[in-house]
Amino acid sequence: MKPAPFHKVAGTFLLMVYWVIGVWVMQGRLKALRHKLEAAPE
Repeated sequence: MKPAPFHKVAGTFLLMVYWVIGVWVMQGRLKALRHKLEAAPE
């Protein structure tokens, strides 16, 4: 079996890292939005 090209491996790694960083950065905003939506009358 032929190994995957380096650019595909590196690209996948970077996308995984950026996703984790994005979720970590937005965690506070997502919590605030969730609380606001739970408190809103229906």
